[in-house]
Amino acid sequence: MRESLISQNDWLVATATARTVVPRVWIDVGTAWRSLMSWDVETNATLVVVGADALRSNLDDARQVISPRFIRVEGACVSSGSGNITFFEHASPTCGSLLTTMPGGPRLGAGVDACTGDVPRRISVRSFRLVTLLRRLRALGISRVELLKLDIQGSELDCLESATPELAMVDNILLEVQDVHGPSRLQMYEGSASLVEIDPFLERHGFRRQYCE
Repeated sequence: MRESLISQNDWLVATATARTVVPRVWIDVGTAWRSLMSWDVETNATLVVVGADALRSNLDDARQVISPRFIRVEGACVSSGSGNITFFEHASPTCGSLLTTMPGGPRLGAGVDACTGDVPRRISVRSFRLVTLLRRLRALGISRVELLKLDIQGSELDCLESATPELAMVDNILLEVQDVHGPSRLQMYEGSASLVEIDPFLERHGFRRQYCE
C-alpha cells in the first residue's frame, strides 16, 4: 500500500468533479460493501468521501459507491502502524474484525449472513494509521474533515488513538459501539472498547457525545 494512502491522481480526479475549489471531506472507516454515505456523495457534488475497508472485495463490490468523489483506501485502521495484520473475515461482509469473537457470546446471523455465528477465516490484510490519512489530506489542502465515521467491529478506540495528534482537524465523529460494561455474554468481540473507555478519550480531544441510540 502507498504510505500516502490517497494517490495524487485519485485526488485530482475527485476534486475535478467537485463543484467547489476546496471540497468538503468525510471519512468512512469500515465502509463494508456500500458506504452509509452513498446518498451524500451521490447527491452532493461538493463532497468527497474517503472510504476505507480492510477487504478489497468490499471496496470493489458492485453495490459500492460509483463516483470519482468516493476515494477507496484498502486497509484496517490500527494504532500499531502500517504493515500486514491478521483479520477475521466472517460470512457477512459487514462483520469482519481485527478481534476474535467472544467465546460464549451472541451468535448473530447464519449462512451467508453469519456475523458472529460462524467460524471466521483468518486472513492477512494491510493496515494503516489514521494519522497518516489525515496528514495526507492536509498535504492535499484540506484543513478540516467534517465527519469521521467508524464502524470496525470493536476496534474503534484503537483506530481513534492512531489519529493523534491530527484528530483535532476532525469536526464530528460517528461511531458504532457495542456499549457493554465489563465481562458480559452480550459482548461480540474480545477486547472491544465500550463507551466507558471511548467517552473519556474523546473528551480529552475536545469531543462531547451528543446522542446515543
